[in-house]
Amino acid sequence: MNKFLISGLPRSGTTVFAKTLSHLDDVHLANDAQGFFEPFKIMSKNRELNPIPRLKNLENNCKLDYFGFKCFPGDLLNLTNLSNSGYKTFAIIRKDIWKSIFSHAVAKTELFVNNANVFSKSSTLHAQDLEINSIKEMPPPLLRMFQDSFFNRIKQAYDFEKNWNDVDIIYFEDLIKPDASFECVNKYFNKEIIFNLDYNDDRGIEAYYPNINPKVFKFISSHIINTVVLPEDCPKYIVDSLYKYFKE
Repeated sequence: MNKFLISGLPRSGTTVFAKTLSHLDDVHLANDAQGFFEPFKIMSKNRELNPIPRLKNLENNCKLDYFGFKCFPGDLLNLTNLSNSGYKTFAIIRKDIWKSIFSHAVAKTELFVNNANVFSKSSTLHAQDLEINSIKEMPPPLLRMFQDSFFNRIKQAYDFEKNWNDVDIIYFEDLIKPDASFECVNKYFNKEIIFNLDYNDDRGIEAYYPNINPKVFKFISSHIINTVVLPEDCPKYIVDSLYKYFKE
């Protein structure tokens, strides 16, 4: 049995990538109660200190040629251990890292403030009516979320690009193109697989936070720039994301 992981950056198309693969006759995607294909997510109702027995049970019950699931850094299972035990990794990365952060922040706000679970709608847009004109008006939890999330995202992206073994990286910006197909995916599953996400990525910050002054994100970017040390081999898209709002 071939075992694989779908990882990368959250809110970057991993769910729809998994959903497409789940429709293949010879592929089993382990699922969860919410349909995210992430059975070992850290936000599970029952968080096991040792999830390995449950993983082994899922593997043993799979009768198809391919078995996989979504798993992110920080989930209940260790990605490095999974890779060392024979799991192939497909990492989905959104080059515009700010958009993955906006999408995640909006989804968490809807979940914890309004009790609306928009995570189930993948990376669908959910504009917020929060009006902020200066950094002093930014709610501290949201400010902290932006700052911490940005570093975590670029650290994860850098590690997948430079420090990960046996990983194929697929960029969200390529995944959303019409009739997208990837040689690494086709070779692994021994067939051509077509992805059609029907997603419009042309919109910017106004699609998530239309009433936040862009100067606020320039201030946040300035803080991040002054606290993050970039290596010489840092991918260009990480640098571009870091300076995206600082230049405006």
